[in-house]
Amino acid sequence: MNPIFSVVIVLSLLSLMMIFFKNRFKGQIKLITILFLVTIIFAAWDCGTFSMVADRFGCKMIWLIPFVTVMAFLKVYNRKQKIDDKMQNDYLL
Repeated sequence: MNPIFSVVIVLSLLSLMMIFFKNRFKGQIKLITILFLVTIIFAAWDCGTFSMVADRFGCKMIWLIPFVTVMAFLKVYNRKQKIDDKMQNDYLL
């Protein structure tokens, strides 16, 4: 695996866990994140068990980790932006 890709995956996982454990996810988003991580782990186990160990099988799903991390950051930022806008509007009234 490419070393840059490995760094991106590790940073994405750490960022996703940081957001997750800081309790910024609520309800369905938390459930989707848990299901996503379980699915990635199951896919890695499945590819390692039922096929010869090759990077190409794991790479079919590994790109989802940075994608989900970016979506989580956008969700947190969007919610924070809405709260800031509401506070500013309440201050102006």
